[in-house]
Amino acid sequence: MANNRRRLVGRVVSNKMDKTVVVSIERRQIHRLYKKVVTVRKRVMAHDESNQLDVGTMVRIVESKPISKRKRWVVESVIAEVKGGIAEDVTVQDELAEMLGEDEPEVTPDDTADASEVVEASVDAAAEAAAAVEEAADEADDEDAEAQAVGEAEDVEADEDESSDGEDDDAEATT
Repeated sequence: MANNRRRLVGRVVSNKMDKTVVVSIERRQIHRLYKKVVTVRKRVMAHDESNQLDVGTMVRIVESKPISKRKRWVVESVIAEVKGGIAEDVTVQDELAEMLGEDEPEVTPDDTADASEVVEASVDAAAEAAAAVEEAADEADDEDAEAQAVGEAEDVEADEDESSDGEDDDAEATT
């Protein structure tokens, strides 16, 4: 028989108290004014009867009657334990499958082979795109250098014309 108590998933952030853990619950929501995704964190104290949970462990907590002044939650189950200082990642689908009691699908070698082919193809495409961008940049640099050389040559010719025009004016003025 299922009850209607709220159940939340969070990460243990402190276990220094006796039979009590502090669980940080994160949820994402859109800010009303700025329309940006904001992560909202809430820390609650939860009762841990086994007193065995480590910091970083993902747990499911369920609301309960007040146990103490600030403790209104109880650890229902452990979702992911810490192994070597790193917690295992759990997807929402895995969590739902666990709640419904479904078995996890097995990964076949064919699935991994297909995935590796996709990764190799994307790496090749990225390398080709990078090469094309580099070639386009080199061509643009060459065109800029040619335009600059042509511009300098025109400037030199213009300077020579001005200096020769000036000399003719001086010669006419003296005669």
